[in-house]
Amino acid sequence: MKLAKKITSIVSAAAMLASFAALNVDAAGKNQYSVSYETLTQSVETADGTVIPAGAVAATVSVAGNTGFDANTIVIDVPINASVCLNDNGVPTVSSGSVTSGAIFGSAVLNNALCVTLASGEQCLGNGDVFTIYYISDDSNFADAPSISSINPATNSIQPSQATLSPVLTPNQYPTEMGLFALYGDANDNNMVDSVDASLILSTLESHNTLEISVASISTTYSNYFSHAVCAKEPDANDTGYINSADASLILSFASCQGLGIPYTGEYSDKVGQLFLVSN
Repeated sequence: MKLAKKITSIVSAAAMLASFAALNVDAAGKNQYSVSYETLTQSVETADGTVIPAGAVAATVSVAGNTGFDANTIVIDVPINASVCLNDNGVPTVSSGSVTSGAIFGSAVLNNALCVTLASGEQCLGNGDVFTIYYISDDSNFADAPSISSINPATNSIQPSQATLSPVLTPNQYPTEMGLFALYGDANDNNMVDSVDASLILSTLESHNTLEISVASISTTYSNYFSHAVCAKEPDANDTGYINSADASLILSFASCQGLGIPYTGEYSDKVGQLFLVSN
């Protein structure tokens, strides 16, 4: 096991963007998100093999009055002058909670804001922990506790605090004489690549009881799998010719960067979220 100094410094002087009291979505007590935190008394190893040292802070996002979700984008602000624990891939370590045991995650960090995206092939129901992130802080008094940026009551999802990136021109902005364009990873063809697309891929795989779908095999019948896609290649985020959980994971990594308004520079950055010509 590697005792991870896999951390990144957070030195932004930006203030926390929201308080716990502002987290309720509605007065009926539905979809109330909150953050709790504790100092680890001994080191722990997460599911991805990252070792979090004793003394680190575990910040857990929880939900009460949960009406169910299969995709989410959450921005959590950690204290300034703290360091977020990263895994071997250089991205923030995220542990799933009791509500999201079957979900997959993506994550990114910018200054003191950390964006976590998640997707599942089925509804995440019940109340409890959604996920846990980890950071190292010099502030033993927790004067600056972690908080969530904002919640969109219309979608029950926690939205990014910064504007997301988008292509210079979206597919429907291109002149028709140039042909029909689409985005790699845009499984529902709404000109966005986000956690909803990842969830759609996972649920489609589950509903067809398969781990992988060949793009070639569905080239003429893709509407039976992804009814809103304009072509079979759209859900294939890495353009490998196969649609599987790797595409969903890649989409989440891309979307977590988008949630912070930063470019995605990881694997297949030349594919996921990029435009391609469908026809001319």
